[in-house]
Amino acid sequence: MIFKLICVGKLNSKNSYQIICNEYKKRIKDNLEIIEIKSDITQKSSRIKFEANKINEYLKRDKDIFLLDTSGKNYSSFAFSELFRKKKNNGCKTITFVIGGIYGLHETLIKKFSSISFGEMTWPHGLMRVLLLEQIYRAQTILDGHPYDK
Repeated sequence: MIFKLICVGKLNSKNSYQIICNEYKKRIKDNLEIIEIKSDITQKSSRIKFEANKINEYLKRDKDIFLLDTSGKNYSSFAFSELFRKKKNNGCKTITFVIGGIYGLHETLIKKFSSISFGEMTWPHGLMRVLLLEQIYRAQTILDGHPYDK
């Protein structure tokens, strides 16, 4: 299964979050694609709309899409791995995750796609990327019976 992350914002190569992300990229291997969307617009509503349009461009062919949003469904690590197992058993080839920008995600995206949550707190974008990659890797190890999760 391929995991695609669409992230608003770009991490600098020397950023500590990027260093940790690179480690998880190695562990997840070739099954990961990260797309970064850059936005320089400062006006909030214009920025969110621009980001939503860019995100939608990347979602045209995707079917299994999850937004990261505080209002989304909370999963345990085991339930997250079960979600992957069920998707794979149903023929899913790619799961796409979307991490919004500083103002969050446009309401049209939130109404259209399922959301998952890592709690009610707001996380820095770089850290959210690390947390998501770690949970993807953990879910894979759970499904593979690897001792990482123990």
